[in-house]
Amino acid sequence: MESTFEQNFCGLWNSFIQNNNYEAPKEKQGPEKKISKTHKQKISKSPKQKISKPPKQQIDITSYLHLKQIDVAKMLGLSQATFSKKFKLATKRKWPYRLIKSIDNIIKSLPSNDPYIVELLIKKNELFEPVIITI
Repeated sequence: MESTFEQNFCGLWNSFIQNNNYEAPKEKQGPEKKISKTHKQKISKSPKQKISKPPKQQIDITSYLHLKQIDVAKMLGLSQATFSKKFKLATKRKWPYRLIKSIDNIIKSLPSNDPYIVELLIKKNELFEPVIITI
C-alpha cells in the first residue's frame, strides 16, 4: 500500500505533467551526424559588416632619430616590430641610434683639431635626412 505522501506526490506530479505538456526525453537513435565547417558556412550566410580603417597618416620622425627605436614606437602607439617595418619600408636602412651614439663617442675621444671630425659630422648629418613614415 502506498502512503499518503506517495499518493499526494504522484497526484501532484501527474497534474504537473498534464498542465505543462511535459514529454519525457527521447532516446537517441544512433550517432549524430557531424556537420562540416564549410557546410555550416554555406548555411549561415549573414552579411558581414565592413570595419572601416582609420585614414593613414604620414608622420615626420626625423626629430626622433637620436632616440631609441622602442621609445619612439611607444610614443607613436605602435609595437617595436611594426614601427621597425614601417621605418625600413620608408628608408631601406636600420634605425640609426647606435651609429649616432658611436659617432658621438668617437668625436668626444678625438682632439678638437683633428680633420677626421669633419668627416664624422658629415656622416652624422646624413643620418638625419628627413624620414616620413605612413601609419
